[in-house]
Amino acid sequence: MVRGLVSLAALALVACAQPAAAEATTLRAAKQYGLGYVQFMIMEDMKLVEKHAQAAGLADVKVEWNTFRSCDVMNDALLSGSVDFVSRGVPGLMTIWDKTKGTADVKGASALNSMPLALNVRNPDIKSLKDFGETGRIAMPAVRVSMQAILLQMACEKEFGPGKHGKLDHIAIMMAHPDATIAMLTAQRDVYRQQK
Repeated sequence: MVRGLVSLAALALVACAQPAAAEATTLRAAKQYGLGYVQFMIMEDMKLVEKHAQAAGLADVKVEWNTFRSCDVMNDALLSGSVDFVSRGVPGLMTIWDKTKGTADVKGASALNSMPLALNVRNPDIKSLKDFGETGRIAMPAVRVSMQAILLQMACEKEFGPGKHGKLDHIAIMMAHPDATIAMLTAQRDVYRQQK
């Protein structure tokens, strides 16, 4: 998978070249926090994009890696031209594809990973979604638009009945994965965390 992603990044570098320029020499790539993005961390640490670009005969290529908390921020960065290549889940891709159809025409390039999602809780009394009270918060990278938010809404629809997908939206909070993990482990707040 890493080899495929490196190849896609090299292709993206070529695609970034403007007609008047010989070729682009900087690829601005984005990743998120967490295990789901470890392949990008390896690519950055081992300078794999640069090595494969050089092997492909491209000029000295520089990769600027940016780390964002969620796909909504990545979408903004991509649309503003701050980054060239981003990683995201299906909801983020669907959102930006739909919003740019006929204009920037953002497209997906490759599957990133396949990992289970789990909702972790500290409170042993919570056995189902019906057990969540008003004091706890469910942390996720982006409320209502992240993969975690959409899956929570689907679970609420199943647990509470048709039309009740937003039943727990009022206790959902936006928090990057590292911050949510720290909050949960240190009991700073009554935070539950959805984890990839």
